[in-house]
Amino acid sequence: APFVSSLFHLVGDMFLRLFNLKLITLTRFFYHLFFSNRGFRVMSLVLQGKVTFDYLVTGGVVSLIVSAVIVYLIRHVAALTEYNESLQREIDIRKEVEEELKVSKERFREMTDSLPLTVFEFNEKGIYTFVNRTGYATFGYKPEDLEKNFSVAHTLAPEDLPRALRNMNDRMQGVAIDPQEYNVMRRDGTTFPAVAHMSQIVADGRVVGLRGILVDITDQKRFEAERLKAQKLESLGVLAGGIAHDFNNILTAILGNISLVRMKLGKDDHLVRKLMEAEKASIRAKGLTQQLLTFAKGGAPRKGVIAPGHLIRETSQFAVLGTNVRIDFSLPGDLWPIDVDSGQIEQVFHNLVLNACQAMPVGGMITVCAENITAPPDNTFPLKEGRYVKVTVSDQGQGIPAEYLDNIFDPYFTTKQGGNGLGLAVVYSIVRNHGGHIEVDSVEGEGATFSLYFPAAPEGAQEETSETALIRGKGNILIMDDEAMVREVAGAILNEVGYDVSYARDGEEAVALYRQRRESGRRFDAVIMDLTVPGGMGGKEAITRLLALDPQAKAIVSSGYSGDQIMSNYRQFGFAGVVGKPYKPEELSQEVHRVVNGPES
Repeated sequence: APFVSSLFHLVGDMFLRLFNLKLITLTRFFYHLFFSNRGFRVMSLVLQGKVTFDYLVTGGVVSLIVSAVIVYLIRHVAALTEYNESLQREIDIRKEVEEELKVSKERFREMTDSLPLTVFEFNEKGIYTFVNRTGYATFGYKPEDLEKNFSVAHTLAPEDLPRALRNMNDRMQGVAIDPQEYNVMRRDGTTFPAVAHMSQIVADGRVVGLRGILVDITDQKRFEAERLKAQKLESLGVLAGGIAHDFNNILTAILGNISLVRMKLGKDDHLVRKLMEAEKASIRAKGLTQQLLTFAKGGAPRKGVIAPGHLIRETSQFAVLGTNVRIDFSLPGDLWPIDVDSGQIEQVFHNLVLNACQAMPVGGMITVCAENITAPPDNTFPLKEGRYVKVTVSDQGQGIPAEYLDNIFDPYFTTKQGGNGLGLAVVYSIVRNHGGHIEVDSVEGEGATFSLYFPAAPEGAQEETSETALIRGKGNILIMDDEAMVREVAGAILNEVGYDVSYARDGEEAVALYRQRRESGRRFDAVIMDLTVPGGMGGKEAITRLLALDPQAKAIVSSGYSGDQIMSNYRQFGFAGVVGKPYKPEELSQEVHRVVNGPES
């Protein structure tokens, strides 16, 4: 009995080790061995004493066991083979899945690394589990930082962290959260605005984290700020335009009345010099309003041929008044005439000289030089071939840092506290609108030199002359202006030089009065029309109606807003002449005489 028991254990252990069979399979083996028909009979004979133990050892049981093993193996080899093949198939499928997963992860990594946006994933504790290459570059971290509990707390500004954590928790709970703007923080502590778009990460049926993208909106914020700034400046521009328009009307009355008084006095009267100084101050005030108008809308240049030397000298000297800065000129007398809007060019040199003064708060020297140059076809400047007058303005200030040189003409760019960044931008715009070019050369600590190139007027072009004498004339003139003081001073000037004058407050009244006079056979020789009439018909509409009534009508447009397109291109709108406010009696009399009698008179 002990031998049989040991034999059972030995055979069982053998098959467990060799075939790794389950217990039930081993049981089935022993069943076939001992409880099948043949096995049962043998065991019965042993128990009955008809078969000895020696027989079992020498002749029966061993062969029986061997036979049973062979039979069992034969019966189960197919099943084992099928089981092994099934197991191999599962192993192959698992390898394929793992390979596909690896490829998918690599593809995801390559795709996200190519994006210009930060892509991230973090778990329910807010610890990052994935960040793309842009994210590392944006925040200044490295991939190995993921192994150091790198969390959202490292990438959010402290003031935004509590709100961000609340939003993250809500999103984890399934609450719909719109993209949120946060101040995010780089490793060096600097921050920038960004918008986070997040969605849930679900694994095995539960939310295990969040993934999303982070969009840097620094440029968008800057553009929005500039747009708001532009809107504010536009609003200020409208205000400035209105102020300049009204101020020019007031100046028209002041300048006109001063001039009328001066005209009544003898040339030797001691008061004449004082009145002439008052006139000059009024003209300078006109220049200030012109700057307001340029700031407001810009406006097309009203060009005329001028000698640049006198304009440059007078404007530059006016700009340094009240400062401890001296100015040195080198302006040859043979400079070519230039075809420019003198008011806008005055503003160019006023801004440049003022900028130079501000660069030398403790005083210094400004040098203004001019020369004639001819630009060849292959010149290195963005200039067409031809003749130019080159003007340089140099200072002895601290110079401009190299990193700012490419930006100094940009609107709103300034390094001055309290500056608005418009002075040089206006200079650049005016020069370019005249077909010229401007550049700057500066070494930090050694001052700056601005070089300007203005196209010379065609050879033979006649310079505009500013006649100082009144031109007398005869005729009937209709003055349309909503400002009574302007009507009165303009009427007084024209009466003084020989014209009969009638008045209208707006365009509708002017057209009606013109019709009456025409029907009576006493038509007006010219009509002076204010361009802008608040709450009424202005000159633009009135000229259309007037020419429909009388195609031969002659009208002069007048406005304190000289930057308007109609003032620059008055003939295209049907006007025969133009006079900007404020005007001196000489200017008004000259223009009225030219329109009434023709340019050759």
